[in-house]
Amino acid sequence: MMSTWSEGLMGEAPKVPAAAARALVLVNELCAQSKNFNVTEFEDEIEQALWYGTEPGSFAEEDQLRQRAQAQHWAMRELAAFSATLPLAEYHLQIVLTTLSVSSTSDRAVMDQIPREIAQASLIDGLMTLMERVNVGVRFHRAAEQKWRDDTKLAGRDGDYRSLGHLIRHLELHLAPDIRLAMMLLTKLAPARLADYIVEKNDVLLSVAVRDTLNEDAPKFALSVTDVTFKYVCVSRFADKKVANSPTCAVETVCALILQVAQTDLWRNWIADFAHYPQGDTVGETALSEALSQLSATQWSDFIAAIELWTLPSTAVGVTKILLPFFQALGEEASAPMWRLAFERWDNWDYGSSEPDKNLLAPATCSLDFPVIMHYATIPLHETEAEEASLRDFIATIEQEWFVDLLALSSTRNRAASRLRLVQHGLIIRNHSSETVDALPPPIEPKNEFERVRYRYFDPHAERSRRR
Repeated sequence: MMSTWSEGLMGEAPKVPAAAARALVLVNELCAQSKNFNVTEFEDEIEQALWYGTEPGSFAEEDQLRQRAQAQHWAMRELAAFSATLPLAEYHLQIVLTTLSVSSTSDRAVMDQIPREIAQASLIDGLMTLMERVNVGVRFHRAAEQKWRDDTKLAGRDGDYRSLGHLIRHLELHLAPDIRLAMMLLTKLAPARLADYIVEKNDVLLSVAVRDTLNEDAPKFALSVTDVTFKYVCVSRFADKKVANSPTCAVETVCALILQVAQTDLWRNWIADFAHYPQGDTVGETALSEALSQLSATQWSDFIAAIELWTLPSTAVGVTKILLPFFQALGEEASAPMWRLAFERWDNWDYGSSEPDKNLLAPATCSLDFPVIMHYATIPLHETEAEEASLRDFIATIEQEWFVDLLALSSTRNRAASRLRLVQHGLIIRNHSSETVDALPPPIEPKNEFERVRYRYFDPHAERSRRR
């Protein structure tokens, strides 16, 4: 491509690419017949002419390279001179954008060449006209598509982000090159116009299309859009990326989005999906860790309520990685409400004691292990010591109680043992430097063979051999 935009406009006017010339004639005929212009067919034709059919290193390949440069030169000139008042202006713009996209190595390369100075009102109006007529194609079996569209629209409208996340996670959209480039140009040249249009349309498919087009720039653009569902769509793809593999400033951008959403009525819906299964070291969770220290106890309560309790030990690690920096940022006194909220939910849950047919075959980890430990580490010492003594006595004398069967006995004992391990680790953290003690207790193991057999100890997540 030309090294600069101004370079692309200098010199003699370039020849119109053959495929573009044919398309310009065709649109006149189509308009006279009240027919639509098929951008996909034009894309295929110009792509074949500019990229295929030559041998590497041949004179034909060198000529094709010159044709691509010429096509870019022509398209840039046409874009700079575009007027929405010209006859068939919309079709002309489609041909220009498609030519510019296909003749370039990537849409990103095009954007790097186009200066903001080109943002004259007529071009912006033309780009918005294309946006208003966009038809997002979904690669679905026809019989299932309408139901999916209805479900997606409903989930987006109601702020059911957990359902919406499942519906769009593996969604494949098809966008014509002129629409992709129009979206990118509007983001660069008139972001407020595009943002207002997204809010006005309130269309999940359009939101996904913009996200896919902008790719890694989508979360940053979402900061300027007031629609919370659009923010969710833009973040959903990037939140689960590992921080080490994420774009520069990704954590800061997502943190800013979280803080924006936290001020809306849809915060609880958002966090119910965002924090459901923390896994640690992701962009979303690192950003959430930073954001939580800037939010209130009311918002903390929604965060605690969102976390799934029955889960793998890795989720306890994920929650720890969110809340340990939170504790370090706020200190013991300011962070105490978070630990109390976690303790109250955990205490009422009691490892599923009120759930029908929920047996506990071993002491269990819980997603809220760390905040419950911090609760016991920060409340008055005599309260923690009294809880430890009570649990020890209960476990030691449990055989004196009446149970309907051994499974009920084992489950009750294992719930008490699950509680005791957190109380005891809270005492350890209280009495030692946080730099010398792990935030979580060690993996759960039976203390001896008798305990394993008597209480039917079986933990599929324990780090030990299953074979005896």
